[in-house]
Amino acid sequence: QSKSAEAEEQYKRSLGLGRHHHDIVHDVSFDFYGKRLATVGADHCLHVWNQGDDLMWTHAGTIKSQHSGSVPRVTWAHPEYGQIIATCSYDGTVRIWQETLPSSTKASATATWDRKIELPFGHAVMDVKYSPRHSDFGLAIATCTRTGEVEVKEVEDVIKLDSWTSKVKFKVKVTGEAYCTSVDWSKSKRHDQLLAMGCNKTQSNGLYIYNIQNKKAPSCIYTAIGQVLDTRFAPGLGRSFSWLATGGEGVAIYKVRPERSAASEGFVVEPQSTQGPKHTATVCRISWNVTGTSLATADVTGRVLLWSLRDAVWHSEEVPVGVEA
Repeated sequence: QSKSAEAEEQYKRSLGLGRHHHDIVHDVSFDFYGKRLATVGADHCLHVWNQGDDLMWTHAGTIKSQHSGSVPRVTWAHPEYGQIIATCSYDGTVRIWQETLPSSTKASATATWDRKIELPFGHAVMDVKYSPRHSDFGLAIATCTRTGEVEVKEVEDVIKLDSWTSKVKFKVKVTGEAYCTSVDWSKSKRHDQLLAMGCNKTQSNGLYIYNIQNKKAPSCIYTAIGQVLDTRFAPGLGRSFSWLATGGEGVAIYKVRPERSAASEGFVVEPQSTQGPKHTATVCRISWNVTGTSLATADVTGRVLLWSLRDAVWHSEEVPVGVEA
């Protein structure tokens, strides 16, 4: 066996998703430091993984999520608020989970994850994201339902986590068999707070960007045609603008910059040029690195591309991942 094959086999053994999830894994989410991982799927379960000093991943616990439907997304809150996770489900609910450390000092004692609250939304919830730490909303979640309802809920007590108040609510237009797929917060501290939503439309608007600053009436600043299954703003890192990437019918990258004029709704959104290999299958997941300088995109066949900005053009390259589709 070659060293690369041995390393791949060791990695598979260390994570072992297949030994714990008993159905399709829909989503994985790293915590703020990249040392913990949460996974959810069609088996209605939430699993948490920890990375040790030896860089090996160990299974830290299984939470029977009590969702009655498949769980498409999971997300971590900023660690300033503690170890808090949110899951959303096709059963029309979001559940908030908080880790409780063991009171015993025994080596066998383990932490537990307690469900703090179940938030009903009436329709299948397709995505949930916690607000960035600097947001005017404090600790909040943004959600989108299958029918296009987008809502921001803010917690009233960050200790108890048992009462959440709706602060912003609006609806994006979805018709026929189309549905809302994803939502994300802008990360820049230097412009108004934005939300981006994706929809699985092919012949009409699949991307919506809304300004929700100061919890006032939200305003749509941009739309784009085409299927979008995932939307991600890049980390801010002091930029005066935001990078936004979408995945669905290929990959699109946008520069979202503030501009105070009557015609611009406060922002100008500029589609970026791309070069290099393209996805030939539907792109289902995208992710930025911590500096917002590199973008990874994955399609339904398991093909992964890595994008970076050079000479004002986003260039892609193949990433060998050793994953069998």
